[in-house]
Amino acid sequence: WSGWWLMIQDKEFEPGPLWFAEALLIFACAYAVWRRLLPSPDRELSRGDRSPFIPLGGIGSWDRFNLSPANNDPIVVGDDLRFYYGGRQYRHAPYSGPDKGVERSSIGFGTIRLDRFVAMDASFDGGEILTKPVKLKGPALHLNATSDFGEIVVEVLDANAKIVARSKPIQHDGVDLRVEWNDGVPPPDGPVTLRIRFRNARIFALWCG
Repeated sequence: WSGWWLMIQDKEFEPGPLWFAEALLIFACAYAVWRRLLPSPDRELSRGDRSPFIPLGGIGSWDRFNLSPANNDPIVVGDDLRFYYGGRQYRHAPYSGPDKGVERSSIGFGTIRLDRFVAMDASFDGGEILTKPVKLKGPALHLNATSDFGEIVVEVLDANAKIVARSKPIQHDGVDLRVEWNDGVPPPDGPVTLRIRFRNARIFALWCG
């Protein structure tokens, strides 16, 4: 997916009285080392910190205890990605206690906005992203971001760290936000560094095209 391998793992948790299965998101570049997405890269997988990609449903839900992700790719529907999975109302075998549940299964899907697997975010105290020197390809810079109640500003720096272009403030939520430059001045063709300042906003992706 966009140059990455993604896998939705059916993970079983069996310590003590639990006996359930959730869906975790795992990624790899060039099919090399697979890694789980965790809140922090140095945390080990545990019951209290497993961060499922598709969590179990709550009490009264059709997918209460036992999830099995489908083998197909996510399906694009407009600006959304749909992830289909099977859900069951009973705990994973061999649990047979009083809270086992009824043996009933259904098929459903979870949805995220297009390409919004992970994000870099900042609260009102602000944040900053500084890229390595890059050569921008294409006529425009685009963001997948949400900043309708915050702000994102993109600055283009030359080799001497001088600002050569600054964007108009971006205050929208969209999967394809085109960056508009002040005075209509586009960034130069040579290698540049991008500095993105943002507050109360999330940035999911950045590309040229």
